[in-house]
Amino acid sequence: GGVATIRQYFRTGLIDQRHVALAPPLGSGEHHCRDLEAPNLEYHCTEHVPMANAIHIVLSKTREEKQDY
Repeated sequence: GGVATIRQYFRTGLIDQRHVALAPPLGSGEHHCRDLEAPNLEYHCTEHVPMANAIHIVLSKTREEKQDY
């Protein structure tokens, strides 16, 4: 289900952009980014907004520049 599916989509490059809101944990659960190396998967942080009780982060897929030949 949920978290495992998101990780699979990231690993295969099927997600172009992801908005994540991180807040202090409220219980137990599976970590969304466990075992994911965003830079190695060609994702980078394009936006981050710190707030009082959370931080919002946007991860975007690095786009390859197309060259005309």
